[in-house]
Amino acid sequence: MKAIQGYLNLVRLRLTDRPAHHVAALNAAAALLGPEWQPRVRRLRDLRRARRSAVYDAGAPPDVSLLVRYTEDVERLLDELEALVGRAEDALGAC
Repeated sequence: MKAIQGYLNLVRLRLTDRPAHHVAALNAAAALLGPEWQPRVRRLRDLRRARRSAVYDAGAPPDVSLLVRYTEDVERLLDELEALVGRAEDALGAC
């Protein structure tokens, strides 16, 4: 979530701590990253639900293979956000 917030800050968007702000962050990131990110963002939404279920005993714990895939999605998102921040820093340094 913090990585997505940082990415949204790059484009001058801010999140509030209102209900569903996590969903809003994921939706905004998906819109800004482009259509190829839609499946990954959808899985990240599922990860949020799985976490909530596990924390509040609201359902069966997620399958380990799904957690591995979610982890790969998060790592890929962090790599993309790191690259975006690097490009933003380069652009600012060139000014």
